Amino acid sequence: MDNMPEKDPGTWFALWNAVPEPIKAAIMTFILSAVVAVQDKDVTWRGVTMRVSVGTILILMASNGFQAAGMSNGWGYGLGALVGLFGLEQFKVWVKHWADNKVD
Repeated sequence: MDNMPEKDPGTWFALWNAVPEPIKAAIMTFILSAVVAVQDKDVTWRGVTMRVSVGTILILMASNGFQAAGMSNGWGYGLGALVGLFGLEQFKVWVKHWADNKVD
């Protein structure tokens, strides 16, 4: 009974460290988006699933883009936190506002 690897925190730490950084950002975005979306009373389970899925895919794409541009993986975590906390709708408003300012 004492040799159960799941009881050793070092096993979980090693497993988490083996996960690539973009996947870590996506996992955290998934969890944060799910918690925020479930608390929204007007959203159905289908809506929660869509929000979480699209947010997670967006973060995976953005994290890989940051990595390809030579930027830190921390940007993926930060963007994931923004999308997860404020939701995709607010994120789209911010991106549209930023793009409009760049075009003008």
